[in-house]
Amino acid sequence: MFDLEEALRELSRYNSYITDIRREVLLYEQLYCSEDSLAIINANLMDVFKIVQKSMFVSILTRVSAVFDSKSFGSDPNLSLDYFEYKYREFASEKLLNDFEAIKGRYKALNIKNFRDKLIAHNDQKTIFGDSSITHSIKNGDVMKLLNDARGFCIDLCYCLPGGIQTVLEVVPWELKKGRDGLELLRRMEAGK
Repeated sequence: MFDLEEALRELSRYNSYITDIRREVLLYEQLYCSEDSLAIINANLMDVFKIVQKSMFVSILTRVSAVFDSKSFGSDPNLSLDYFEYKYREFASEKLLNDFEAIKGRYKALNIKNFRDKLIAHNDQKTIFGDSSITHSIKNGDVMKLLNDARGFCIDLCYCLPGGIQTVLEVVPWELKKGRDGLELLRRMEAGK
């Protein structure tokens, strides 16, 4: 039986989670994905920023893996894209189900889950010592596009749900405010303030 209140609660929470990850990805890209940013970091506390970079990378991969996790682990459901596709599949249009497959295909092509599993979550001995290798194929902008598309899928799914849902997901600003973002941090470092 379809429960509108439950759908609203779940989809809103998922959107909030994605919003939080998008902020972290934006900050990461501002700090570590441009020549200008890297030049400032390399001139100021490079060793500290390497630790921050690794921590952020691990956090992002772990959280993105959760967004695209399987619908459940044993009998415990996971609040993931698979969960929503499975739970509300009967209401989804064919186009939306095709979009789901395309998003999941791009996620798999980036090899985030295997990289996270082998090198972050499980410290796989053979991978660490080179008996087997694993890489990801993430480029600047890939993770943000994936998160935007996952969120877009959920918004489109909302329009398919019974009850005439027009706006299910609270619109939460996800971009960091100018002057309060990674670029401002770098500007202040460069200026020595």
